[in-house]
Amino acid sequence: MKAVRIILRTTAFALISLVAGCTTTKQPQMSYDDLSGFSGTILVVPPIAVNDRYSELRDDLGNHLHTELSRVPGSNVVNGTVIPALEPLRRWDNLVKNGEVQVSEVATIARTLACRTVIVGLLHESTSYPPQRLTLELIWLDAMNPVHTVATVSVIDLKNESMRDAYQTFVTGSKPKSRLMRRNQAVPSAMHTALISPREFRRFAAAFSLQDLLTAATDIEKDSKIF
Repeated sequence: MKAVRIILRTTAFALISLVAGCTTTKQPQMSYDDLSGFSGTILVVPPIAVNDRYSELRDDLGNHLHTELSRVPGSNVVNGTVIPALEPLRRWDNLVKNGEVQVSEVATIARTLACRTVIVGLLHESTSYPPQRLTLELIWLDAMNPVHTVATVSVIDLKNESMRDAYQTFVTGSKPKSRLMRRNQAVPSAMHTALISPREFRRFAAAFSLQDLLTAATDIEKDSKIF
């Protein structure tokens, strides 16, 4: 049996590479590696939240995770957020016990949809007002053998200066020339809007968390085949 791999991320500089050149017709995005080494279709189940007041946030994150993962070369992805039959199944009381995702139940859902692997998440906390903060656990498991699991916990906190720098690069497509939000320093209008925009922050949180997960999966893949 292979142990669960958990990685905690709190800063951005050494963890992600971001794509420059944002335009009005192209969404900014992360830069991912090729996934051709991972076989089969991937089901993305939106993060599970203990409180129903997070339902909109949960579904937004699920859609953003699907969009980001679909950009990865070699990926074949199913969006569980838009499958009505999954709505009653992906509730906290069905998929979580003692604070842990019941991977066997999630794997059964994936197999029912003919998916080889599944990514599911737990939304641990969220602060929607600036400076925004979100803690998201993502789990990638083999639907045929759910003990083969990769898990990451990503803390996306815009109080952190390096995280805000990463967010600015994600939003504007250019690296910051200096730290944001310092006293007496003007903030570019696009970035000012993004700092107070739940929609932009959710896209960034999904992309950042997914980058953590794929990095962890790739690191393990170098040592042994997991999927």
